[in-house]
Amino acid sequence: MNDEKREVINKYFKKQKVINILEIEFIKYLNTNLYIRLDYYKKDYIYRLTWINLDMCTENNLLNFLNVEIVPSEVCEYIIKLVQGKAFNSKKLPKKYDDDIVRIKINTKTLILGSNQLEFYRYLPIEYNFLVDVFAILSKNLPSKLDEFFIRTLAIISGQNDRYDYMSPIRFNIKKDDISKIIKPHIIEKGKDYLNHIKFLEKIDNFYYAVIEGVNPYIVIIKEIEKNKVLLHCSCPCEFYCKHIYAALKAIQNGEEKKFYKVIYNNKDVDLLDRLTNNDFILCVGAYEDRLRLINVHGEIGLLPILDDKGNCPWTILEDDEEKNLEKYIEEIIRKRDYE
Repeated sequence: MNDEKREVINKYFKKQKVINILEIEFIKYLNTNLYIRLDYYKKDYIYRLTWINLDMCTENNLLNFLNVEIVPSEVCEYIIKLVQGKAFNSKKLPKKYDDDIVRIKINTKTLILGSNQLEFYRYLPIEYNFLVDVFAILSKNLPSKLDEFFIRTLAIISGQNDRYDYMSPIRFNIKKDDISKIIKPHIIEKGKDYLNHIKFLEKIDNFYYAVIEGVNPYIVIIKEIEKNKVLLHCSCPCEFYCKHIYAALKAIQNGEEKKFYKVIYNNKDVDLLDRLTNNDFILCVGAYEDRLRLINVHGEIGLLPILDDKGNCPWTILEDDEEKNLEKYIEEIIRKRDYE
């Protein structure tokens, strides 16, 4: 639908007899469909920046939604200087990409034969970093009500908006998508070293939980919101998609699974079957001294005593490993109690 709308706009501008400098289209980028073009009006000797929110109009009325800003000639000449002589790779994205896409077309002469169109998903390819300045300059000449959109967009395009990504659900199919879509190459290289450090990895309902040993044991939680939308979190200090998240995602794609110990706190007031039906169990990653290492509601590893104040064990083991290591450990704690 947006392609048809863009064609209507282009036909309109052809009648205006303008020289087009560039066109940029944001396709479902931050849930926004925005079309921008910079043109030189020969008759008036001025540059105009035109933009339209394609979500707000239909093909029949979209010309009523065109917004125009006059841009200083020195600004436009600087933009032309940035892009002139650059040849872009015209390779189209696979059809599976349907949002967070930027399509840019440069209509200045190139020194190299080839296309002057570029299409990319979410992040600007590093070889086209000079375009960050173009996006920034154009955003400065658009209305202030678009400031938030462009601040976030520029940060994402330039790969500097890790924290925003990290706190938000993203489009990603855990089983099928290339992890390099969301994690940067140097982080992936570090993450490969952690594939053998995964102590636990299990899917429970629509959550994947993983424990990865590093300087400390870190917990990765991956929530499947929809089939192609996830929320990723790691308990390490990083505020971006880290090496631990990479290791967990890669292990999931490799079909690996290392089940957690599972324990339940004995509660005489609630029937055990009811608690099991409600998944009222606690993920356990082992024991340390006289305490169980449990994952708390904040996705962190906490320690709780194996024995209560009366010296009794209030825990029931629901799932152990094949060697019954957790059961043996608790039995040893009880033997020490009896010996003392």
